[in-house]
Amino acid sequence: MLLYSVFMAKANLEGARAKVERAKQHIRDLDAQRIAFLGDNPYRTTPEFHPEYSATAYFLDEYAPIPEAISLVAGDALHNLRAALDYVVYAFASKGLSPAERAKLYFPISKSAEDYNSESLGKTAGVPKYIKKRIDRLKPYKGGNDLLWGLHRLNIIDKHRLLVTVGVNVTEVEMILDTAFLNKAFPGMFTLPLDLPKQSYKFPAPKPISPMEKGALLYGVKGNFEGDNHIDFTFDIAIGEVEVFEGQLLVETLKELADLVESIVFQFSG
Repeated sequence: MLLYSVFMAKANLEGARAKVERAKQHIRDLDAQRIAFLGDNPYRTTPEFHPEYSATAYFLDEYAPIPEAISLVAGDALHNLRAALDYVVYAFASKGLSPAERAKLYFPISKSAEDYNSESLGKTAGVPKYIKKRIDRLKPYKGGNDLLWGLHRLNIIDKHRLLVTVGVNVTEVEMILDTAFLNKAFPGMFTLPLDLPKQSYKFPAPKPISPMEKGALLYGVKGNFEGDNHIDFTFDIAIGEVEVFEGQLLVETLKELADLVESIVFQFSG
């Protein structure tokens, strides 16, 4: 127990913590860019009435490309988070390792439990067994801890090309409820006073649509609302990578990854 305490006290995780803080700053910068981009209303919809169904369909009419800088900053955040985990392993490695041996140290994350069992020992050679066991308990492989696996894969993807962030989700539908809208949406069901005050009602989109393209069908509602503005949509930037996190909101996912890595660094701090 004494040996455990002494070893933990000697491990310097300041670099790991600094990497996490740097990643969080990138995420804040990314969020500011995201807000500015979406604030320019880059996505517009067009309602189209279909008399055969007595319903109005809303289609994506304008679609602006997501700035390349958003993918670049997202990649920087991912790199810092992945590096923070590697710093943890490096901090606990034996001082007797050669530079070549240290260069092979990584926080092991694999695509399956089987791969993890065969790969992890080589990536943590020179690390105390109790530290390796603590890493094992995190289940850093696909099917064990999918967030860690996703972080690992996105970081690898970013090393070879820009992350796909062209996927965009409709996250929320807003309806302006007043007498005219309700009588159209629910014809003959009830009689409402003409002076019913307007109310805004927001609810989550029925399903995410990612990636989207011009002409994509977003939503449908009973009645003819072609030409009016009773229905509006909230858009957000999503991850467009088919392999991992497809359709998940970019900034929210990065924040979740940052929280996870920060908690792991904290666990190994004492």
